[in-house]
Amino acid sequence: MKTFEQPQHALPSDTGREIPTVHLVDDDATVRNALCRLLLSHSYQVCTYASAEDFLACFDRNAPGCLLLDVSMPGMGGLELVRRLNATGDGPAAVFISGLADVSTCARALRSGAVHFLAKPVDEQELLQALEEAVRHDSVRRREQRHQAVVGARLASLTPREREVLEHVMHGRLNKQIASDLGTAEKTVKVHRARAMEKMETRSVAELVRMVERARPGRQDMEIRDWNTHGEAAAMPMAAMRANAEPARAEFAPERRSDA
Repeated sequence: MKTFEQPQHALPSDTGREIPTVHLVDDDATVRNALCRLLLSHSYQVCTYASAEDFLACFDRNAPGCLLLDVSMPGMGGLELVRRLNATGDGPAAVFISGLADVSTCARALRSGAVHFLAKPVDEQELLQALEEAVRHDSVRRREQRHQAVVGARLASLTPREREVLEHVMHGRLNKQIASDLGTAEKTVKVHRARAMEKMETRSVAELVRMVERARPGRQDMEIRDWNTHGEAAAMPMAAMRANAEPARAEFAPERRSDA
């Protein structure tokens, strides 16, 4: 039987900002109720769950917030839950609480990607500070995901030829060199290049390199042509792009940048 409890709402924010949600997962109803009352008094929105399975069934991946959970629970434990979320890239920042505050458990929790590990009974100020940090982590994660989605959509809007030209541009190739590589006229390359840069909404090759590199953190080998229609990619040689971006920077710079 499901034991998920309906979200507990704090008072609306005076600034109109969306209130972060703390997803509280603990099999102890007494702990859930006490922490829920505390967090509501500090203007958090709280969703409580009696198990990791209930959380997975109800978790809203689009809502800002963080995860506050026990390490040891019947069924799926807190460590396994966080590992599953991180494996899909959907994991909110996590703060662990546990009555088993030994060094080994704490180390495993932090290795799983947790922001903090707190021992029960939890100190109120330590908890609030940990949650503030977790919410900041989540905000950064969500901002980077939005950036990745925007860049992916722009790349997906390129025609195959525009992608091909843009890949050469990011390798530091000049228009004349690209035309020779592709067996086409330099004027044609300029047209494709201008359209590609306009669609990417960048004014320089250096800006383009930074944009794509930020969208694919940790991926140092990626080809523009490998981005599919969903904005996903395999790889593009970033080191080479950074080294060659500045010499090619002045060759094209659109006069206007779209605000879209």
